[in-house]
Amino acid sequence: MRGKVDDILRVRLERAKHLLATTDLPIPRVAQASGFGTGEYLATLLRRTTGMTPLKYRAAARGH
Repeated sequence: MRGKVDDILRVRLERAKHLLATTDLPIPRVAQASGFGTGEYLATLLRRTTGMTPLKYRAAARGH
């Protein structure tokens, strides 16, 4: 059962990464559009998996 939860989180995180890289949506809107309840929860998971905050991920994805 745990594998399904991990898969869902992975897909949501990939969606968030895509939105961070391709839009200027505020972090709370990215979180909401990706299925995360809050920007803080998204930030926690993104930091855990990439070592970056959402803003740093956005900048890195855009080559800044």
